Amino acid sequence: MVKNSPTDAPLPFLTGGGEMGDRIRAFDWTATPLGSPSGWPQSLRSTVGLLLSTQQPMFIWWGPDLIQMYNDPYRTTMGPERHPSALGQKGRECWDEIWPIIGTQIEQVLRGGAVWQEDALVPVTRHGKRAQVWWTYSYNPIRDESGGVGGVLVICNDVTRAHEVHEALRISEERLAFALESAGGLGTWDWDVVNDKLYANEKFAEFFSVEPKQPAPARPWPCFSGASIRPTWTP
Repeated sequence: MVKNSPTDAPLPFLTGGGEMGDRIRAFDWTATPLGSPSGWPQSLRSTVGLLLSTQQPMFIWWGPDLIQMYNDPYRTTMGPERHPSALGQKGRECWDEIWPIIGTQIEQVLRGGAVWQEDALVPVTRHGKRAQVWWTYSYNPIRDESGGVGGVLVICNDVTRAHEVHEALRISEERLAFALESAGGLGTWDWDVVNDKLYANEKFAEFFSVEPKQPAPARPWPCFSGASIRPTWTP
């Protein structure tokens, strides 16, 4: 729910933040368990101020209902199915489709723990379809004035593109290794032109009459360029 006018009095911790800063300032928080921002605890104020001032995607769940706030960088990871309706919404209602994955992680943080996930698959619906999305993220406890955990701070990155590139490279390398293994007696090498270093396998060393263990580490190209090719067969 968004009011037609911003919060009654300017609050320094709510300054800036681009589109999401405007939305957070204009939102009717009195219609949620959080109440007016003027009455928010300092722990929540400080975390919201951080969220609005950083270019790192961040997301907040606060209180027993996990009332939500997020910033502009996080907004870019969402589809129209959730933005802008996720602002001020209860966490479980918003993320029901992935609750089997994140629910226990959130509970762990609310008990005082922390969560770190690297290159983890968490499929979400974006732009009308369930997308395979890989994330690197952390869930961190936000301590309230009593020393307990008042909420959860999410710091994350959508690493789907990097994951896909890495996976394509891995598959390509596996195919190349299979082809070389199937071919049997191929000598392979890779020349780092910038540093004038050569990386080669033992079969390459055999062809060039050098010590088999010599090419395992990088060696300057002259170590091989002056070597004579050893015939492996006789007519």
